[in-house]
Amino acid sequence: MTPAVTQLGAIGSCAFYPNQPAVAMRHRKKGRGQKVFPGEGVSMNIKKTTGTLCHLEAAMVQSSLEGWDTGALDFLFIENVGNLVCPSSYDLGESLRVVLLSVTEGEDKPLKYPTIFNGADVAVITKVDLAAAVEFDEAAALKNIQAVRPGIQVFEVSAKTGAGMDQFLDFIVQQRREHAAAAV
Repeated sequence: MTPAVTQLGAIGSCAFYPNQPAVAMRHRKKGRGQKVFPGEGVSMNIKKTTGTLCHLEAAMVQSSLEGWDTGALDFLFIENVGNLVCPSSYDLGESLRVVLLSVTEGEDKPLKYPTIFNGADVAVITKVDLAAAVEFDEAAALKNIQAVRPGIQVFEVSAKTGAGMDQFLDFIVQQRREHAAAAV
C-alpha cells in the first residue's frame, strides 16, 4: 500500500450487494484492514445485502451503522456493488460521490451510464496497469467522461502498482479537510 494511505486515519467501509441471500459481518486485523479505529489497530468491514432492491437507500446505510462510533471515523466508504443505473438516483447523504471505471469495462461506460457519471464529484479510472492488455483507449475514456460531466476531475490509479494512488488519496484527504472546515 502507498504511504498516502496513512493519511486517511480511521476508516469504515460498507459494501452493499443487490439480490444476495446472506448478510455477513467480518472483523479483521490491521494489515488486511478496512476499518481502522484510532489506537486500536482493528479493522471492521460490513457486507450487507439490499434484498430484492437493485439500489441502496440512506436508511439501509443508517441501520447498518448502528453500533458504530461514526464520530471516531475520519472516512466512511460506502460501496454500492452492482449495476451503474439504479444507484445513480439515490442520495445517501454522502459528502463526496466517486464513480469508478475499470479499464476492463471499456471506455464507453460513461456514454452507456451517463447518469452515474453526471452525478459524481470525481471519476477514478482503475486497474490502469491492465490498460495495454485490454487495449483500453485512455483518450476516448477521458473524452467520454468529459462529454457526460464536463470539468469533472479524473484520477487514473492502479492498486496493484500504486500508480496514481497517492494523488487520489491526497485528494480525498483534502476533501475531508474542506468538508470539516465548512462544518465548523
